[in-house]
Amino acid sequence: MFSSNGLMSVKQSRVANIGRVKATESFYSSGVKRARVPGWALARYPVHELRALRRNLTNMPLFVLHAIDRHEALPQRLEHYAAHRAFVEAQNDYGISVVMSGPLQSDDGETMIGSLFILEAADRSVVEAFVAADPFTHAGVWGEVRIMRFHRRKG
Repeated sequence: MFSSNGLMSVKQSRVANIGRVKATESFYSSGVKRARVPGWALARYPVHELRALRRNLTNMPLFVLHAIDRHEALPQRLEHYAAHRAFVEAQNDYGISVVMSGPLQSDDGETMIGSLFILEAADRSVVEAFVAADPFTHAGVWGEVRIMRFHRRKG
């Protein structure tokens, strides 16, 4: 497999089992991560067991990043939005996997007022470095940033 810079990417794999189901997770040095469960298992095992199998392959803890924009920060947010999106797409450079992310909105759904991320990272310091490097931090868009460890129970 080739990475975006044209260099050959090195593949490493891990295997986990639930009953007779064997799932393989492949990590590439380019940052791509893939978890595969055999197709026959989809019909025979409950979805929650297969999700648990995929989660067991990735032992990194989850963190919630909750960032509220400064008052009147919408113009700066819009100005730096493209740079922020490009930064988030390159999250593997920081040893982070973005599980879910998106803008927080006002009650009417018309105005972006912050950001929410659920991240996989080795520890809190990795998430703090990610936040410090984000273009929204440099531009002063975020007024309050909270990082909390998260334990997923469902989904």
